[in-house]
Amino acid sequence: MHRSESAGGTPPVIEDAWGTASSLKVALDAFGANVESHVESSWLGLLAKNASDEMAAIEPAASVPARRQQMYFRPVSTTLNCVMLLTISSLVVYTLLSVFRNIDELSAAFQPSIETETFTIVARVSTFCPMLCMLFVACRMYVLATTEGLGEPPAWVKSCMWLCVCGLALQHVLVFALPRYSRHSAKEEAQYDMTFGKARAGNSNSVATEDTNLADATGEFNDAHPALENVDLDSYGNSFLIWQYLSLALIYVGIGGVLYGIYSFPTQTTQISPAVVCTITLSGIYFLSTLFLWNSRVIPDAQNEYGTLSPLTDAALAMSTAVRKAPMFAVLFLASRMRALQLDPPYGMPPLWMQRCFYGITALVYIESFLAVCVGATGKKDKGYYGV
Repeated sequence: MHRSESAGGTPPVIEDAWGTASSLKVALDAFGANVESHVESSWLGLLAKNASDEMAAIEPAASVPARRQQMYFRPVSTTLNCVMLLTISSLVVYTLLSVFRNIDELSAAFQPSIETETFTIVARVSTFCPMLCMLFVACRMYVLATTEGLGEPPAWVKSCMWLCVCGLALQHVLVFALPRYSRHSAKEEAQYDMTFGKARAGNSNSVATEDTNLADATGEFNDAHPALENVDLDSYGNSFLIWQYLSLALIYVGIGGVLYGIYSFPTQTTQISPAVVCTITLSGIYFLSTLFLWNSRVIPDAQNEYGTLSPLTDAALAMSTAVRKAPMFAVLFLASRMRALQLDPPYGMPPLWMQRCFYGITALVYIESFLAVCVGATGKKDKGYYGV
């Protein structure tokens, strides 16, 4: 006989199903709580780790002085690139010249080899580099000083710097090509030897002929631009002259652009310092003397049929000798300025008495150059063993 259900009661099967569902719900709730706690602990751990990493990155910065926390690095400047190229090229040229001269002397040769002649001319061209480097550095120093270390020269001024470097490089290439395309021979050993030949050649003032070596035909120690007109270049003479004119145009147009860029750069925190002004002034007379000497060499009647130089050429030689010291004065001026900036950046200036010394030295160099021009034009050239 079946058991009867009580009024309002629940069948046993349904009660069992309901108990099973309740147990399953409790288990799912427990599992969800565990998952949630695990997720929360994972996120909290990740956040804590990120916070610790950030604190670790902040702690070293806190130990850095405040004035250095805002430092940043920029690409190498055009000024430094140009100065390094000119410096390295000059050092390589002078080193190779010394090597070839020693080879000539150790081999008991009475005449310089073609390599020695070539690098002698290239070394003369390289005497242009120190003053050019000082002009570039002066431009860069002024721009940095007046912009509190944040400014850059205009792009066209940087292009002018590269024009100067390219012009000098072109002159080097022309000199290296001279031995291949020129006709010259030095057959008489008596006209040149390693001890007395220089003085003998200088006293004779011989005309550049086929018996004159290549180094003497293109000028003397002061000639930063070789006088290619005095070299027999066969049918290639006009091509060499055109390329030389192009190189001179690049050099002096670039120099003019850098000078104008310094004076036209907008003044912000500081005016142009006396050190930069004197460096620019010295560079002006230095570059003028080299161009003056080259012009005096290439004009007609620069020397007569007996080899005597014209008064204009003698004056240019004397002037170029007087300004030979200008690059080292520029180094001294800019070094003093850099020391003042180091002590009081970015407004440091050398003492007033030192600034007056800058102007005084520059004025005396100009006076000496003017007197040298007068003496060279009116006097008689007498070249000794040690030069002009």
